[in-house]
Amino acid sequence: MAPKRRSNLHLYFADTNLKKWGKDHATTYTARIDGKAAPSIVFFVEYFITGRSPFDTVLHHELVHAAMRDVMDPEAYAKLPRWFREGVALFAADEGERHLRSELTAREDPALLITGLKDKDLNFEAYPYAYLAFEYLEKGGGEGTVRKLTASVIGGSPPRDAVEEQTGGAWEDFEKELALYARTRILSMAQGWELHKEARTLYAQEKYEKAEPLFRDLSRKHPDSVYATTAGYFASRCQFRLKKYAEAASGLVAAAEQMRGESSFLDDALYFAGQSLF
Repeated sequence: MAPKRRSNLHLYFADTNLKKWGKDHATTYTARIDGKAAPSIVFFVEYFITGRSPFDTVLHHELVHAAMRDVMDPEAYAKLPRWFREGVALFAADEGERHLRSELTAREDPALLITGLKDKDLNFEAYPYAYLAFEYLEKGGGEGTVRKLTASVIGGSPPRDAVEEQTGGAWEDFEKELALYARTRILSMAQGWELHKEARTLYAQEKYEKAEPLFRDLSRKHPDSVYATTAGYFASRCQFRLKKYAEAASGLVAAAEQMRGESSFLDDALYFAGQSLF
């Protein structure tokens, strides 16, 4: 929905992530500038320099937050549940798949992402589920469903009422259907997760000679799994711990290239690749 008035959007770039912002790559808030409310976005450049996050999609995500802050009453926006605010931004920015892959690879058990819709204390682990709610709504209702839902909420409807309006059913039924959809969707991306968990356990126990072949098996048996790249990374970390530095460097550089924009292990891959070559 387009603003009815011209707005001033303020963008800031910081070279460090201050503790008050948590671990976000960017954050949007409403500032008081010259006595007027102004949506403002802070980007923490370290994440974009290293390739952890693609700037264009993060900008799009934060612009969704900024636009909603701008057209809604501040109190009404603050009352929106976190799952709605983050889910609609992930969907609109087309970055839900990236978050799914990133959060899956950071965890040993994919079931940890089946969080339900959280109104408060929404951490990164719960972002994929929030996104899947909007993906499910769009698939079920057809193209434009999320746009209609968002317009209804901006117009004053509580998110639950807006969902019921779009689905034609009760909220409780939506939650049940979403849980089944999310579980199926997440597990379809996480093939070989049991093997990945076993290998990660051995790695944590510093049993690198036993862990490395398991990571290699996972990459070979499940090349389309989200864990395939992560397995290659950990196999190379095993080589590093076993002082096979030349092999480790090659594998870590390759893993880093595949991880750009979607893995929390990217920084470590670059670091240990450098250590291997030192």
